[in-house]
Amino acid sequence: MSAQKNQGLDNRLLIKYSPLALAELETVVLQGGIEYFLNDSLSWQGEIGLNSGVFGANAGRDQNSDFSFIRFRTEVKWYLPSSYVAAEVFVLAKDFDRQNNFFFNGETNISYKTANIRYFSTGAMAKIGSQKFIGKRVLFDKYIGLGFRVNHNDVKVSEGGTIGGDGPSPILEDKYRNLSWALAPNLTIGFLTGKIRPEK
Repeated sequence: MSAQKNQGLDNRLLIKYSPLALAELETVVLQGGIEYFLNDSLSWQGEIGLNSGVFGANAGRDQNSDFSFIRFRTEVKWYLPSSYVAAEVFVLAKDFDRQNNFFFNGETNISYKTANIRYFSTGAMAKIGSQKFIGKRVLFDKYIGLGFRVNHNDVKVSEGGTIGGDGPSPILEDKYRNLSWALAPNLTIGFLTGKIRPEK
């Protein structure tokens, strides 16, 4: 059964969950949301993802500790006969401590033993996807999107802070080595599972 246009979902609410959020590289994230159908062709979807560090748990991996992660997504989806297109905006914030690394202050590298990193990112993208029911009320929503993001990184050294040197930070985390704002492309591929909220 398809969940595309003309499926009688107007004024209905879908409850969704993102299994891939559990596989974030830096911390385990729980992410869920809702989709509300304004009519058979148009819906609004909102999601929130967060980790246990938001509630004070000592989350983090490898060189990172006291890791707090929170992400908001909102999008408008237009349904076609066999797929949908969507416009999404998102906001992401991370706050954590990192050990034995370095950053570039605009002039030179600064090595540190411990530093607090605050990372903020926001952006927008266009997406295409397909949403189908795999049971009477259970659905599968797969998508791909392309857009841009604006990142801001701030590093405050609490221990160390010597000029020069480098650290063992993985390549995927080099975004934490530069300060200030940066514009970057953004690609997303994923899926959501969910179900229709029963009518009262």
